[in-house]
Amino acid sequence: MRETTENKFSVEFIISQLRREMWRSSLVQTQQPSPLAQGQKDFRETPGSPTPSPLRLLTSGQTETEALKEQRERTLDCIALAESRSGVRSQLPGNAGRFPYILFRPFQVLILKIFNLLFRDQREVNSNLFAALRNSLALNEQLLGQVGLLREQTREDLLSLDRELQRQSHQQTAQLQELQLQSHQQTAQLQELQLQSHQQTAQLQAIQNQISQIHDSLYQNSQELDEKIWNFRSDTQDKIETVSQRVTEIDQRYLRQENYLRSDLVQQKRLLTLFLEEARNRLPEPFTPQELQTFVLEEGQSLDALYVAFEEQFRGTEADIAQRLSVYLPYLESYGIRRGEDLVLDMGCGRGEWLELLKVNGYQAKGIDSNALVIDYCQQRQLLAERGDAIAYLQSLPAESVGGVSGFHIIEHLPFPVLVQFIDEIHRVLRPGGMVIFESPNPSNLIVGSWKFYFDPTHLNPLPSATSQFLVEYAGFTQVKVLNLHPAPDPPFPGDSDLVKRLNEYFYGPQDYAIIGLKPTGGG
Repeated sequence: MRETTENKFSVEFIISQLRREMWRSSLVQTQQPSPLAQGQKDFRETPGSPTPSPLRLLTSGQTETEALKEQRERTLDCIALAESRSGVRSQLPGNAGRFPYILFRPFQVLILKIFNLLFRDQREVNSNLFAALRNSLALNEQLLGQVGLLREQTREDLLSLDRELQRQSHQQTAQLQELQLQSHQQTAQLQELQLQSHQQTAQLQAIQNQISQIHDSLYQNSQELDEKIWNFRSDTQDKIETVSQRVTEIDQRYLRQENYLRSDLVQQKRLLTLFLEEARNRLPEPFTPQELQTFVLEEGQSLDALYVAFEEQFRGTEADIAQRLSVYLPYLESYGIRRGEDLVLDMGCGRGEWLELLKVNGYQAKGIDSNALVIDYCQQRQLLAERGDAIAYLQSLPAESVGGVSGFHIIEHLPFPVLVQFIDEIHRVLRPGGMVIFESPNPSNLIVGSWKFYFDPTHLNPLPSATSQFLVEYAGFTQVKVLNLHPAPDPPFPGDSDLVKRLNEYFYGPQDYAIIGLKPTGGG
């Protein structure tokens, strides 16, 4: 609705409507009238009445406003003429006095009444049409006034817009000129800055060249200084290592000598004390054969200090031995050795590494060794240890009185008949379900069997694992296992062939083995 109203009052719409109306009016005036209309025209014409001129289109020299005014005047004339002829007829037309119309003159009044009566509706329609035409002309006149106002306002707006555009154009031109001036100034400044930049770049390049030369010189001096420092440090380090190695060797040598001397002094003191006590008890009487036998036995222990020093040198540290022996702890658990109840005997206990492990893990343990010095060492560490001969001690025990017996690197020291007796006595003193553990050097490793085995002068003969297994089984033990232990640390021969595998087994195989056996239950 709003769009329709705006179109109705727009200039283009008003002009198009006016042109359409004028075109229609001109067509009506130029068309040939119908017979009825012609008759009415003839009937209504009176002599001397002005004949309206038809509407015509715009001429080429007229403006639209002038043409519209002219058309309005012509339209008003036509309306006035039509109104004058559409009123109530009071007399017949002027040519009614001619023959034969003169014959109807006596009936003039009657004819006029009939005529007025017949065209009463037409007169009403004509009256309405005339009123509508006048209203249309009045509306057109208002529209023309509005068109004029709109044109005038549009012209003023266009002029104002033109002035504003010219003003903005002048401003933009001034701004553009100012910008161009600034651009020229900035270009000049940029050129000056570029010139300065080139100069500074040249100066920086010269400085960099100087710095590079200084850096190269410093780097060369630094390399020479580093080389001298490195050579000095290397020489100093070599000298320090040499001196440190010599000091360490001297310390170790003096420490060993001190241990040897201390052990030997303890042994000599013990022998001297024993001799003096026996001498005091028997003097002035002569020594009995038993006393002389005691001196002979003690004389056989004169090498105890030497053997302790030998163990320190070739057996390994206490920590290493304890770490190796820890492999047997799970077997005690799996074979049912009871903590705190079963006594575990360690024959040839030495420094007591296995006794310490058993004590820490809650087992009751006791060590037996013929070396008085190691027994004193174990007792100083609060370990249960007793000096004595292994077989003699086992023979002193009742049957089935202990839960386990171990002997690490002891069976290779015994003659064969003594070894068989030793195993039999162990089987006797173990309770049913008790276990035995032997560890010995592995002669299947050729390096051990032909060389390392003889490091210890007290070793008699190498015992292959199959031999030891047979002796233990022959004594009555069951579930006998052979554990291969401590492979050689040296890198083996590379390759996967059978020959390489055999060589690695012979030269780099396990250095020790263990025999683990169980005394059967149920009178076995």
